[in-house]
Amino acid sequence: MLDRVIIKNISSLFSIRIAGYVIPLLTLPYLVRVLDPQGYGTFIYCVAISQYFIIAVNYGFDLSATKLIAEEKNDINKVSSLFWNVFSIRLTIALIGFLILFLVSFISEEINDLFSILSYCYISAIAAAFFPQWLFQGKEQLGVISIVRIVSQLMTIPFIFMLVKSENDINIVAFLHHYHVL
Repeated sequence: MLDRVIIKNISSLFSIRIAGYVIPLLTLPYLVRVLDPQGYGTFIYCVAISQYFIIAVNYGFDLSATKLIAEEKNDINKVSSLFWNVFSIRLTIALIGFLILFLVSFISEEINDLFSILSYCYISAIAAAFFPQWLFQGKEQLGVISIVRIVSQLMTIPFIFMLVKSENDINIVAFLHHYHVL
């Protein structure tokens, strides 16, 4: 028999996953129409590039750090030390990633042309570095994290419909997109 904490954590992860699929479905038709297919394709291309940097920022910390937090969750000094070590490494990776993106923009004309959109999309990688999901998973407090993620995703919906009015608003979409990644 599963205890209440496990059931709550499973339902929290399930709700995050469902929101991650449903919320974009609410905005997708609107964005494709307003940005036109080419503009939306450009936006998704920039999101895909930023996802590689998010993978680098996460670099397995969601597994390894979660395990260590779970093992030491009652020792506040070890948890604190682990938190700051992982946070520092993730932030450093995110900053190095942005530097790499910046340098590549001088080499690649295509990246240079998309640099403003990529910069806004890159906020997702910075947000991933700051968002300690691994800490809450290790402490078995996923209810908090699911509420933060779902509320942040829901908050972007009205802003998308209010602020994105033409294909020239692709930077606004890129800026608002990082709330969907949290």
